[in-house]
Amino acid sequence: MTPPTPTHFSRVADRYLQGALAPTHIHEAVGFDAYHALESICSAWIIHRGATLARTHVRKLNQFATLANHWPFGRGAVAMVIAVKAMRNGFLYPSTDATGHTRLPEAVVTPTQVRDMTRRVGGVIRAVQSYL
Repeated sequence: MTPPTPTHFSRVADRYLQGALAPTHIHEAVGFDAYHALESICSAWIIHRGATLARTHVRKLNQFATLANHWPFGRGAVAMVIAVKAMRNGFLYPSTDATGHTRLPEAVVTPTQVRDMTRRVGGVIRAVQSYL
């Protein structure tokens, strides 16, 4: 059995970014696609650097931040990871806010915020891919 390579994860990142860029009116789904694209390119970098891929989402993103920090793309990529990692569950599940009210995924971010996030994730993917 052959383990996944950076190329495999990079392909997943490209496909989820394509999904995030496709026209839709379900912006929280687009947000999750962009998040998953980011996590996939982070996985590609982790494996490319010879590390064992962490199993949890947060550990994987933290692992990427550690391994990418001193590369030319690192500062922007790490900032994007920090901005996006806390949003993952908000794209998927209802939650309770500080006032005790339920927030549905579509209320977590606006369509404009998701478009900006998707654009920025695309930039991170292209930057990391140029070093794979």
